[in-house]
Amino acid sequence: MERRKTVSLEKLLQAVALGNMEDDLLSSIAGRLARMDKKIGPRIRRKRTDLPLP
Repeated sequence: MERRKTVSLEKLLQAVALGNMEDDLLSSIAGRLARMDKKIGPRIRRKRTDLPLP
């Protein structure tokens, strides 16, 4: 469930990168990623999962 609707995804991810592991923060990120996954098609999803790691 989205709990931090007014905070950008970028700021949420920055908070996690700095060590913040609050339940509402992680829940908001998970919800946004799930919505993004539903919006993209299988072709784009396949391209994104085939990218090499740096």
